[in-house]
Amino acid sequence: MEIKDRLTTGHFDEVKRNVYLKVNNTKNRPNIKKLKIGITCEPKKRAQKYESLGYNEMHLLYRTTSRDHVRNMEKYLIERFSIFCDNSISGGGGDFGLPPYYTYIVVTKKL
Repeated sequence: MEIKDRLTTGHFDEVKRNVYLKVNNTKNRPNIKKLKIGITCEPKKRAQKYESLGYNEMHLLYRTTSRDHVRNMEKYLIERFSIFCDNSISGGGGDFGLPPYYTYIVVTKKL
């Protein structure tokens, strides 16, 4: 799986709009079939998991050392893209390791 580094850093309130626009631009690409939003501290390991589930790309969108900020970003994005994403809950379903933490999307492309 290709991992694309589109990282934004900073305080959640200052960068949430920028990250929102990145997800929106990706969602609107004509070759995107579905997407899922999540958080991780191990992008390569998480990418391998999603590749086995049929996802093609991972986009790293936000990096922070704050658990609260990464959780807030995930929740913010899922709430805004709920009808477009495969998330079954509004975030926070996984365990945390050590920082840095990443908010990401994984996408499946149309054939």
